[in-house]
Amino acid sequence: MARLLAETADLLEIDGGDSFRIRSYRRAAEAAEQTTVDLTAAAPDAARLLEIPGIGKGMAANLQAIAATGTLPLREELLAKYGSGLLELLKLPGMGPKTVALLWSAAQISSIDALAEAIEAGRLSGLPRMGEKQIEKLRKGIEDFRKSVGRFRIDEAEDSAQRIIQSGIPSSISGAAQEVGGPMFYSTLIFLIAFLPLFTMQGVEGAIFSPMSHTYAYALTIAILLAVMLSPV
Repeated sequence: MARLLAETADLLEIDGGDSFRIRSYRRAAEAAEQTTVDLTAAAPDAARLLEIPGIGKGMAANLQAIAATGTLPLREELLAKYGSGLLELLKLPGMGPKTVALLWSAAQISSIDALAEAIEAGRLSGLPRMGEKQIEKLRKGIEDFRKSVGRFRIDEAEDSAQRIIQSGIPSSISGAAQEVGGPMFYSTLIFLIAFLPLFTMQGVEGAIFSPMSHTYAYALTIAILLAVMLSPV
């Protein structure tokens, strides 16, 4: 929820929105990030949300909307206007909402690919705050971003994990574990039985092999117990 509120604040700033409204979204994002309250669970109770410092009636309604739909209408409206690529632009070094707004108004740049094309075409030269060093910094930032494509943010990874769980893949994993669990259990048990003759040795042989046999038997017993306790049912 904090991420969606913060992104809405950035989009509002790019859109030239009211500064007070922008600050309200940023304060709410910070409050959502810092609170120990389970916002999803508390969403149906507006009074509970209003107890959180930094959350007013408007932001409480926004949190309820996020809990119900997974997004904010204002955020979706602004993304429809500018494109979701703006959020990726904000991930580049030195790219805040004001710089993104400048690129949009001056060159209709709304994505990293469009920015890369503009840099190669030299269309950024002459723009405010776009000297050679800044342009080179952006070029390097684009390269780094493209190399990192495929890595997950924590919140995105959690969403992906939930989709995997809902798809039933864990049940397939469980079935595979059950399929191999039996043979592994019996092979370990046979290995343990093979050590039993070592316990009958006496004299020098017993003194040499008995400690080793006890150690292996103990380790294999623990392995069998762990297999039985931890294997999916």
